[in-house]
Amino acid sequence: MDDMKDVQPTWPQTLLIMGLGSISILCCYILSRSYGSWGAASWGILVLLALSGAGFLAAVYLLYLRPRYGSMAFPLFIGFVVFHLIIVAVLWRTGLPG
Repeated sequence: MDDMKDVQPTWPQTLLIMGLGSISILCCYILSRSYGSWGAASWGILVLLALSGAGFLAAVYLLYLRPRYGSMAFPLFIGFVVFHLIIVAVLWRTGLPG
């Protein structure tokens, strides 16, 4: 990739990406400590997790991958997501999460 640009997100953009990722991780931790009791608060945290996760992925794509890789950004993004899903599936299959 000779046409790769050296474009990095600005500090506010980086803080947005980190903040959304941190909220997702915190929601996952809180849900993991609920021990299967799914009350109204757990469903609210699950919705917050979905929104922050989608925001994180959109921010990574729009603020990091697209400016840096241009037209190759979307295939790289799909590969990024699929590769992480494969890692999660392997870890789940080995019994690590539970």
